[in-house]
Amino acid sequence: MATVLLFLLAWNYFNLIAKSGGSQEIESPEDLRSLPSDIESWNYSGMYEPEKERSSEGYLKVFGHQFQRRWWDHADLRSAFVTSDFKQMRPFLAKLHAGRPVSVVAYGDSIVEKHGGCFHRDMEQLGRHGVQIPGGVYYRSHCTKHAQTRWLTAFMHLINTTWPHPEHLLVNNGLAGTPINGHSEASCVEFTLPTVVDLIILEQLLFTEDDQIVTNIERLVNRIWLHAKNTTWRGPIPVIIINMDRARHTDTPAWLDNTEDHCLRDGSKCSKECPNSFSIPQASFTHSWPKAVGTHEVARHHGMASIDFKPLVGRIFKKLFLLEQGGSFSYGVQSEQTEDRGPLNISVDLGPEPTNKKSLTTTTSLSNTSSSSVQPGSPSEWSPSHCEYFAAMYRDNIHPGLMGGLLLADLLTSYLADADLDYRLHHEQQHLVHITHPTTMDSIVDAASIADDDMQPISHNQPLVASQGYLRSANQTPESTQQEHLVKASQISSDSSSIDARAPAVQTALFPWLSPQSVILPHSRCYGFLVRPSGSTWFNEGTDVSQEAMLPMHVALKEGWTFVENEGGAEGKTVYKPGWTAYQPVSKLEVEVNTDFSALHGSEPSVSEKVDIMVTYLSSYEHMGQAELRCVSNCVCEKRSLDGHEPQWKFSLPRLITLPLLVPHAKCVVQVEVLNTTRSGEYKVKVMQLTVSTMWNAYSDLMLMYTT
Repeated sequence: MATVLLFLLAWNYFNLIAKSGGSQEIESPEDLRSLPSDIESWNYSGMYEPEKERSSEGYLKVFGHQFQRRWWDHADLRSAFVTSDFKQMRPFLAKLHAGRPVSVVAYGDSIVEKHGGCFHRDMEQLGRHGVQIPGGVYYRSHCTKHAQTRWLTAFMHLINTTWPHPEHLLVNNGLAGTPINGHSEASCVEFTLPTVVDLIILEQLLFTEDDQIVTNIERLVNRIWLHAKNTTWRGPIPVIIINMDRARHTDTPAWLDNTEDHCLRDGSKCSKECPNSFSIPQASFTHSWPKAVGTHEVARHHGMASIDFKPLVGRIFKKLFLLEQGGSFSYGVQSEQTEDRGPLNISVDLGPEPTNKKSLTTTTSLSNTSSSSVQPGSPSEWSPSHCEYFAAMYRDNIHPGLMGGLLLADLLTSYLADADLDYRLHHEQQHLVHITHPTTMDSIVDAASIADDDMQPISHNQPLVASQGYLRSANQTPESTQQEHLVKASQISSDSSSIDARAPAVQTALFPWLSPQSVILPHSRCYGFLVRPSGSTWFNEGTDVSQEAMLPMHVALKEGWTFVENEGGAEGKTVYKPGWTAYQPVSKLEVEVNTDFSALHGSEPSVSEKVDIMVTYLSSYEHMGQAELRCVSNCVCEKRSLDGHEPQWKFSLPRLITLPLLVPHAKCVVQVEVLNTTRSGEYKVKVMQLTVSTMWNAYSDLMLMYTT
């Protein structure tokens, strides 16, 4: 009977296809191209190979043997996803399965910009897709030199291998040293985006983010969502957040100078100079848990995926070295004191202990060679040191090494593979419904129609609104809200009394210091870009531009200031961080900006009358001095001072300082004067960008996206 029923269903299915025109677009769910869930089948076509310039015998051993296998499995990868929402990925996968191109946009710091890579045929492709200001990575050699060796490139290559299309696009908007708020508040985000955005990847280095991490994430994502809301489908675009952190925590500013970290920066020295100087279980691994958990909360509320990278690394290292340490692995956790709950008391689940060492040496092919042909070295012949393992995972205390990049690519692939399985099950379910309950002979739709069906609005968490002293979801009762998320409405501070204090962010009493106003978005004009716009200059006065936000830095006075594009980096390398630079006290830079937003108030009543001037300057652990900022002509603003000396980090970071505007003007002149005081012994000051912003309430626009 069961056989007969299956035959009838199959006959009915193909008969309906024939009556609908016999479209070749229709495929049974089993025939859909899919991303394999088996980690051994993920092939990045040799992208992850040993770097040729590192030629020491020990280094080649670790790359020649250990790098022909992964140190993790799919269960390890899944453990890193604290939140996920496969349903929100369905429109993205629907486009892929329908044979249509996708655009992936990535924001972050140097882990994205320098280590993420590129995926495009030529610069014209970015312009064809609507990108007006390409990211800094496109003006350096990264797109040619590292096009085949970076984690975002590998992810895009796998997408294109599985669902080929010549117009698949990756837009790398990473900017070295820039936290999320640098993207969300101090940049003209809309001009860096393609016309269509199908997937957003956000990477953040937790210890560099400020306490308003939830607000910063939501503001950036909301700006992207609003920009792309009418492009491909209605509803939120899927987001994957990658939470990075320092590999090791230290209170010593000179940590890079000691022997251990010298070995870690150059893995080729592990086998000779530093064979016994480093022990991973004693490395004091830590994680910025309050900021990570805040990120997970906002991700859970909005259906985003949130990944914790460093706890995953701890889990992997635990598996590798558990037996060696007699069954004990120390993974330190830092917690911060909160006002009402005490310590966070968060435990780290590093997964089950391995039962035998054989399970830790499962071989996996990283190239076109089958896994059966990979012959790792025998442990009796060669045993990699902790230094070699760590140097393979990390280039330094922050950036991923070769295996770290592979791990990041695998995390994205893991999520896409699981989401693809969900999509194919959903696709199959739709077909079964049409087969078993056809209303007409036209019930069966082709693949493109299925894609369009998946691109309809997705049921999504509502923004939270103020009600009876608490924030509550728009479809919740106050009683249910108090049980789930008790958040004092008084904690919400608006940028302007004219702006309604409503926000779609999640807060809990566990994080009382978070007071997001993410529906209050900046309307900005950027002067002197953190990246150089194509076809324009940084310091050409009076340049005619087509968009008011695409403005050069109008320099009215430059006494003792010169324009410098590159900064000296580690190991003699130069880093692209352009800006106006002075080295002596009393040097003066004056820049003209338009601070008048009065024209917006008539057309957009939700625009605030408050205006801020934000100056992006360079901070570093050496050379940097202090400066005073003031408005000197046509306008009035509050005076501020900056200090670029930050000895706690062994790298340079862009920082923001805000000058609240009191009297606006279309030709406001801002002056930066180098002071004769310094904490570093030197007086260098670098101004990278000026941004003039007013705030507007995007609540109504966002509600349309959430509810329609």
